[in-house]
Amino acid sequence: MAARRFTRLLENYPKAIYEYCRRLGWDYDRFRSSISDEGLSHPDLYLEDPNTGIIDKMIQFLEPTSQSSVFIIWDDVGMGKSSIRDFVARSLEDMQDYQVILVNDPRMTSLQILRLVARQVGADVAVWNDRGKVKEALWERLLELAGKGKTIIIWVDEAEKITNGIISELRALSDIKTIEGVKACKIILSGTPRLMQKLEHYIDSDPEDATAFDDRASLNTFRLHRWRAEDIYNYWKLLADYCER
Repeated sequence: MAARRFTRLLENYPKAIYEYCRRLGWDYDRFRSSISDEGLSHPDLYLEDPNTGIIDKMIQFLEPTSQSSVFIIWDDVGMGKSSIRDFVARSLEDMQDYQVILVNDPRMTSLQILRLVARQVGADVAVWNDRGKVKEALWERLLELAGKGKTIIIWVDEAEKITNGIISELRALSDIKTIEGVKACKIILSGTPRLMQKLEHYIDSDPEDATAFDDRASLNTFRLHRWRAEDIYNYWKLLADYCER
């Protein structure tokens, strides 16, 4: 389902490329022959994209499964983490099997983030100031939705700002399973290298609680990589030389 949705959103890609080539005075057919869906394929133009594959990994992660339900995207500011978030959210917004809850500013208390998620999923909370009541209603609602085939995705951007209390609550949500063992909730954290340091510290400082969060080996992580100025220059020079009419 997710794979088909991603594919549909990219249907206008050839039109955009045609207009791009027209404005640059490039040969469209020559440009198209030099690339593949995975990047540049012509041997004279090949430059490996270190971020190739993140969508494939994301699709695999979003499939209903009993495996790890935590995905971490990280690197420095300005690497495209928010763009990836927006693309995935738009891709899934019309799909009944998924609901994406975006937390763009996680500078809140653990109770506040529980309330946010509970409200978004329509949990029937009796007392909103009672952490126990909020958690109980939220868990029941997540299991109810999972039983209907819907997966809740909580995407926390700028996740390096979250507290250990929020990490603990997200850990607990990521561990909710149906009777069949399928995870009811997916957690995606995107942030700077400080996020990874914070998670490492969390696991080391509270191993008993962290064991349910997924150990280091089972975490789905993807580090975005920055191209050097030389890489960018060589990429465009080779491409322009090859595609000029």
